[in-house]
Amino acid sequence: MKIASYDLLFNFQKSSDYINGKEKISAHLNGEKIELDAVDTNIKSLIINGEPQKFSVDGKKGLVTIEGDFNGPCDIDIEFVSKVTDALRGMYRVRLNDHEFLTTDFEPTGARRLFPCFDRPQYKAEFRVSVLVDNDIDAISNMPIRGTTSVSGRKQIEFESTPPMSTYLFYLGIGNFDHVSGKLGKKDVTLIAPKGTLYSTDYPVKSAIASLKYYEEYFDLPYQLPKLHLISVPDYAAGAMENWGAITFRERYIQATRDTSAATLSAIDEVVAHELAHQWFGDLVTMKWWNDLWLNESFATFMAYKTVNKLHPEYDILNNLIDSEKRGALLGDSLSSTHPIDVNVVEPEEVSQIFDEISYGKGGNILRMLENYLGEEEFRSGIRSYLKKYSYKNAAGTDLWTELEKVTGKPVSGIMKAWITKKGYPAITAKLEGSRIKLRQEKFTLLGKTDDEIWPIPLIVWREKSKDAVLFDKREIEIPSKEFIKLDSGSTGFYRVQYDEGLTEKIMKHASLMGVLDKWGILNDMTAFFMSGRISFNDYLSNLDLMSNDKDDLIMSSIASDLYSLYMIDPSNTVIKDRLRKYLQKFNKMLGEPAKDEKHSVTVTRGSIRTMLVQLDHGYAKQLAVNFSSYDAFDPNLKRSLAVAAALTSNSASAIIEKIKVTKKDDARQHLIYALGFTSGDKNYDALKKSIDEEIVPRQDSFTAFFAASMQPENRKKVFDDYNNILATIEKIFTGSGYLSRFIEMTAPILGIGREEEMKRELFSVHYPDASTGVKKGLEYLDIMSRTRKSMHS
Repeated sequence: MKIASYDLLFNFQKSSDYINGKEKISAHLNGEKIELDAVDTNIKSLIINGEPQKFSVDGKKGLVTIEGDFNGPCDIDIEFVSKVTDALRGMYRVRLNDHEFLTTDFEPTGARRLFPCFDRPQYKAEFRVSVLVDNDIDAISNMPIRGTTSVSGRKQIEFESTPPMSTYLFYLGIGNFDHVSGKLGKKDVTLIAPKGTLYSTDYPVKSAIASLKYYEEYFDLPYQLPKLHLISVPDYAAGAMENWGAITFRERYIQATRDTSAATLSAIDEVVAHELAHQWFGDLVTMKWWNDLWLNESFATFMAYKTVNKLHPEYDILNNLIDSEKRGALLGDSLSSTHPIDVNVVEPEEVSQIFDEISYGKGGNILRMLENYLGEEEFRSGIRSYLKKYSYKNAAGTDLWTELEKVTGKPVSGIMKAWITKKGYPAITAKLEGSRIKLRQEKFTLLGKTDDEIWPIPLIVWREKSKDAVLFDKREIEIPSKEFIKLDSGSTGFYRVQYDEGLTEKIMKHASLMGVLDKWGILNDMTAFFMSGRISFNDYLSNLDLMSNDKDDLIMSSIASDLYSLYMIDPSNTVIKDRLRKYLQKFNKMLGEPAKDEKHSVTVTRGSIRTMLVQLDHGYAKQLAVNFSSYDAFDPNLKRSLAVAAALTSNSASAIIEKIKVTKKDDARQHLIYALGFTSGDKNYDALKKSIDEEIVPRQDSFTAFFAASMQPENRKKVFDDYNNILATIEKIFTGSGYLSRFIEMTAPILGIGREEEMKRELFSVHYPDASTGVKKGLEYLDIMSRTRKSMHS
């Protein structure tokens, strides 16, 4: 079956919950049965090649099946009525002060909620779209407007035809808009927002243009569409979505002002670069099926950090790739319930649950490891060849490996097959035996379970005068110990290394030669080895002490984050609590007060350190909280720490909520919503829930509020008792997005510590289809955290 085009006409009436639509799907069939995807859609008529057809509707599966088999060209004409959804999915309504904004969010399977379609990525087609709206309403779609005509006192807006693309990349926005624009050559690059919600400078537009120019040179292919819209959406589940030519963003990731925090500014650059990478990798060349989702997301993750590092070297953004993306991926992939990068996907609800740390973080770091092994220029040549060969088509991951192998002459397919089809990753044990170092690999898991898997590890051996590439594809190998410094130079590999005592001493003698990423790798491995039972709690703390004098902010941040995670597991553990407080006070002093022209990463780290510090140092929190009345004018890099300090010292949800009401900028409001979760007691919790019900806390931020409440030790019993209701709220708002699964994974283990059996019973009773992965991971994390808690007491 081949789908050539969709001709779509949507009739929008103000404030209506229903959309009247007509479409013609032009297809060519080979004796197949026609099954269309449609959810909550009333089909009024269905005609093929001029003949009315009988059809059946399976509401549970969201399928419309037309009776009979069809051959040759088929024009499928459908009249239908679809719904404006209550969730942040499909086409949904954002209510603003005096008007409304309708917007779509389709990935992975939301297009079927707006119009009947073949809602699968392999069916690329051209889209010719028209909308009928009132004369005072405007519209945005993937392509520029071709023309506007008057129809019965209203206006019909017709858009130019798109190139062949998948349904999940279709976009439509209806409302009134403000905008700021720039140019990529002759093409408009426009930041647009619903009227009254645009507060940004043109910084994001300039960021987008810079990234587009970099990609055009890197890929040796121009941006393919005649315009680009960057659309700010005031209530949005995701961070952003790469709709071709009409990218949607959460406000905080696309609006910047002169007082935007350093962390948000670099996040804007990274998210914009990520979505723009998709315009080539995902939109121009699209996966055949969702098992290759990782290729879209991993490549966009990898390219975004590469691009921002090129455009903004002052950010040290690659450190963030390691500390956030790789940290999360190594943690998630050490579970038995993890999945391969190339994961088998059958049902639609499974798709949303693989937008996770494996598809983004592990895949991105595997590509980084591959580039390091092949060489930057060879890697880029292979990428260029792949994109040119499969432009406007669908491709599989194997197609990329074939092109890279053809260009470089190296065994890319064999290496990548192992890394993308196997769950988990290896840990290497390294033992010094005379003049040789014995290396052994085995699968690493936090629960200590292993198997017979062997990975082809592209190992980088760092010596005093060289860096040697070795393909470690056996259970054990030996390498010479002469001039050895360490394995995994620059922390480019996706594996862990545990050294024996002799090698550890040898490594520490060369500590002055190590870059910060090498030290980060040692530190991160050390925490994992403690949590998996490979080293004792006392040895772990001793090693932390040795590294706590390091003056690099990445090491401070990593030590603080690791210990804070342990504190969250056992808030009453005085050893952890006192140690963490001591480190935070020390790091805060080392970082000092904000200074002009200081490193970007120092500014960001100070904010995160102080947000943790106010939770453990009441005196410091009280001292900081006196500034809350001046929240709007306070240093944007420290607003979260101020908001949390105020929440903890005043313990007044109403005071935080009043500040939320008058705070219009998404970034500043987000900090307040997070802080709201740190107020404790029944009255405050009830106020938090009411603020979500009344949408004082926007729907998109309900996740943040409930998550923060789960982290506050004094709230955990209350949140646990209300867990079923919370899950129902998250499911209603974020249905089909995978957010419910992530919420369970993040909160259930923390809430379940000390009440393990009760939480397990709770999770076993969860039957939402899009929560199954979160339940499995939540149960496993609960076992890991409970065991870790015991080991901290032994």
